[in-house]
Amino acid sequence: DLDGNMDDVDVFTATGANTWTKPSNVSDVYVEVWAGGGNGAAGTTNVSGGGGGGGGYGAALTGVDGDETATVGAVQTNSTFTTDGTTVTANGGANASAQNQGAGGVAGTGGALNLAGGSGQNSVNSDNLAPAGDGGGSPRGGAGGAGGAGIQGSNAPGFDGVRPGGGGGGGHADTGAAGAGQAGLIIIWELTGSISGADLAEWYDT
Repeated sequence: DLDGNMDDVDVFTATGANTWTKPSNVSDVYVEVWAGGGNGAAGTTNVSGGGGGGGGYGAALTGVDGDETATVGAVQTNSTFTTDGTTVTANGGANASAQNQGAGGVAGTGGALNLAGGSGQNSVNSDNLAPAGDGGGSPRGGAGGAGGAGIQGSNAPGFDGVRPGGGGGGGHADTGAAGAGQAGLIIIWELTGSISGADLAEWYDT
């Protein structure tokens, strides 16, 4: 199984381009890529804010040649892992606008698994007891932040999303602050030896 071929795990948290150094004994990697989530919207007079969209997710088993770049997306920004002939892209979630939700990051490209981020929720302003919109979550990643709760004029802030890729919650009317979306993340699982399709299928099942 893949666990028996595992050499090391590298986690990239710094946003922007990062260079991954290939160990001499590593032939393949299993890479997981999360994009950044969107910010929630702040509350305004009589209007609670919507939740930001969650960042997308991509994963792939790929050979490596020593010329790899792991680019971690900041808030609302795509993340990519690039090697010779292969680029795995996860798409960032959108910021919310007023009471309207932020769309989740659309399904990316280049992975054996490409998943869209969850959309944030609209706020419901027809009911003054309704909370602001929750942020969308990132698949296999961070949850979205909850929207500010309370009655009209509670000014409750939205909660920040969870990294990687969680969207921020909306702030409640009238002046509730928006919750922040969270940056993405890239994890590289270093593999040695021969990897089969059955090994990969078992890995995805977990």
